[in-house]
Amino acid sequence: MDTTPKLNHSKSKFLVAVEKIRQLPPKQLITLALLAAFLPMLVTAALHQFFIDSQAVNDTPQLAFQSDSQLAAESNSFATIETLPPDSVQYQTDNPIVWKTEHTYLQADSFMIESEGEVFVGNTDKFLIHSDPPTSGDQNYTTLEVAWTENDQEMRFYAYFYKDSNTWWTNELRTYDSVNLNPEWIFFAADEVPFFKGNLGQPYSHQGDMILTSADERSKIFFKNIKVEAFTSESESDIVCAADVKICPDGSSVSRDPQNNCIFRPCPPTNLPPADFNQDGLVDLFDYHILVVNYGATGSYYRLRGDINQDEKVDIMDFNLFVNAFK
Repeated sequence: MDTTPKLNHSKSKFLVAVEKIRQLPPKQLITLALLAAFLPMLVTAALHQFFIDSQAVNDTPQLAFQSDSQLAAESNSFATIETLPPDSVQYQTDNPIVWKTEHTYLQADSFMIESEGEVFVGNTDKFLIHSDPPTSGDQNYTTLEVAWTENDQEMRFYAYFYKDSNTWWTNELRTYDSVNLNPEWIFFAADEVPFFKGNLGQPYSHQGDMILTSADERSKIFFKNIKVEAFTSESESDIVCAADVKICPDGSSVSRDPQNNCIFRPCPPTNLPPADFNQDGLVDLFDYHILVVNYGATGSYYRLRGDINQDEKVDIMDFNLFVNAFK
C-alpha cells in the first residue's frame, strides 16, 4: 500500500518538472525566461485595453461635446435678457456698430460691454470680424466672431448661430474678462428664449435698449436698436453701414466704408495745405469753388469746407488766406 503523502507526491512532480526545464537547451531556456517575465505585463495590457474599449462603447453619449447652453442647463445658470424702451440706458457715447460677414451681421445704434467693472465701447476702426461658415459637415451652424483692442486690452464678442428648416437663433454668446493678462472667456447661455431668433432670410430686431447679463454677473452687453441676422449669403448682405463718423486729427470727419466691412475710411493726410479743401494736394479752382459755395456759412462742419482760420465761419478772412495760398 502506497502511504506516500500526496504533498510529497506533488513535490516530486514539481522537482521532475524543474529538472526537465534545467535540461532544456540554452536558447529555449532564455525564451521561457522572457515569456515568464513578460506574461504578467501582457495580461495586464490586454485587460486594460479591453476596459478602455468597453468604456468607449458605453460612454459615447456622455463624451459628446456639450455647448455652453447645455452646460448652463446642467448647472441651472443662465444669462438674463432685458428688453427695455428706447433711451432706458445711458451710454457713455453714442457708438453705432456694424459687424458683417457673408454669413451673419449685427448692427446697433449704440453698443457697450461692461466686463469686470470696466467699460468697452468698441470705438475703433480695427475690428477683426470673422464667421465660421456653414460647411458640408454642419450646414446648420455658423458664428459671428469680433475682436478688437481697447484700454490696452483685447476684447471679444462671439455669437454662435444655429438653424433648422425654418428659423435661425443664438443662445450662446461670449465676451472676454478684463482682469487677466491672458484673458478668459465669460459665457452667456440663454434659457428657453434665445438671445436672437428669426425666420430664415429675415433679421431679428428690437427698437429700444437690450441688456444681457452673464449668469455670474461678471459681464453685461448693451445694445440700442439692435438688428441681427444669420445664415445670410453675399447676395443677401445689402446692409447699410451705420451713419456715424470718426473725427480725424485735423478736425475733419470720415464715414464708414460699406465695401470694406464698414470700417472707417482713412483720415486725410495731415500735411496738406489748409486751403486744400478737396484734399487733392493742390490749392486750385476746385477749392475756390468750395470756398464760394460755403461762403457765409458758420459752424464746425465747415472747418475743411472753407474755414481756413478755424473760427467756425467762412468769411473774408478765409478768402484772403485762400488768395495767398492759391497757386
